[in-house]
Amino acid sequence: MQTLETDHFYIYHYGEDSQTLLDVVNALEGSFTRLVNIFAAGLEANKVDLSERVKVTIYPNQQAFHQAINYHNPPDWIVGTASGGHIKIVSPANPGPSTNYDRMLTVVVHEFVHIVVNAAYATLHNIPEYLSEGLASYYSFQARGLQNLVRNAVKDNNFPDMNTVFAMNTSNGAYSYGHAFVEYVVEEYGTDTLLEYIQKQRIETVFDLSLSVFNDEWLAYLVKTYLP
Repeated sequence: MQTLETDHFYIYHYGEDSQTLLDVVNALEGSFTRLVNIFAAGLEANKVDLSERVKVTIYPNQQAFHQAINYHNPPDWIVGTASGGHIKIVSPANPGPSTNYDRMLTVVVHEFVHIVVNAAYATLHNIPEYLSEGLASYYSFQARGLQNLVRNAVKDNNFPDMNTVFAMNTSNGAYSYGHAFVEYVVEEYGTDTLLEYIQKQRIETVFDLSLSVFNDEWLAYLVKTYLP
């Protein structure tokens, strides 16, 4: 295994070509200051110093990656993880059938968002999956592909209520609806309100709205934004 040291990351790899390494480094370093600034208050409150380099391991193919994360017979779309301050991804140059080179560069940023959010909110008992994946998807600019599920639900008058969204996991809508939720809160209420919501996770307290009214207003925003 080889190591590349950058300003904020240790990149471990198995002989990646120089262009792939450069693109991964640019994706990560290009997002570092932006993400640390967004979640600065939480990082400071928890006395987290991300100037200590984050570890990133790039595996040459899906099989090596899945073995490394000890996941047997996983779906093809699992191509990145972040835990214990360590990002692991499949090489963008050989990502498997479910994604491509450019999308893998957003995946590594997605996983870095998880690192930053988990550090900023380390004292929280739990960040539910719709919110965790929504934050990671939104702040890694992964709207493409995630909006279709929500758009179809809006179009077909099949939009879920808030309790359904709260219970979503990565296999049944957490990415798509989480992204749409974070987008709505940021666009309509601002980043400070989103950060307050991450901390409190109560619609009634943060927005001073019932769940049903918030859901209706979110749906109205999606109709205006997602439908032609």
